[in-house]
Amino acid sequence: MDETQEHLEPSASELLAKYLRRPGVLLPLLGLVTFVVYSGSLSFEFVWDDWPQIVNSPIIRTWSNLPRAFGSDLWYHVARHQVYYRPLFVAWSMLNYTLFGLRPWGWHLGAVLLHVGAVAAVFWLARRLGLEYWTAALAALIFALHPVHIEPVTWVDCVARAAGVRAADEGNGGNLFCAGGNLRVAAPTGR
Repeated sequence: MDETQEHLEPSASELLAKYLRRPGVLLPLLGLVTFVVYSGSLSFEFVWDDWPQIVNSPIIRTWSNLPRAFGSDLWYHVARHQVYYRPLFVAWSMLNYTLFGLRPWGWHLGAVLLHVGAVAAVFWLARRLGLEYWTAALAALIFALHPVHIEPVTWVDCVARAAGVRAADEGNGGNLFCAGGNLRVAAPTGR
């Protein structure tokens, strides 16, 4: 073997980079890594607010209640003095109830798959914003594995955070809760 032939053969890292340069290879790999990291949640049960919002909620049992989801609060069936408006969460819950009933593994599977979809969306958004391919891939990987997403992905009630944004009205102002955090943006009060 002469030196010119030796330099023509790509190294293993060059081959890997070549294949990962294709979104059709990179995104499924990112999805697989994300799924494996969060797959432990498939054995989790319902906890805390999952009970009144899912297990004991009459609104999610039938799709005929969908209009009610947009016209009432999430806790209407419980004697509480709080308005908790989450119509998209209720619609998501109706879908999960239709698919999985009250089997927690299915609800957790839905949350993990939603997060996998959000990871792909981060990659494509980064590319649309003009970031380099590998920078977008790194952003998606960080988003996929960052510890701030543990609660939104593994706690069924917090799936709205895994999806991105959740708005709620707590009496004196609106709140905006972002993925993985509790960034509060209160509606302006009169002076």
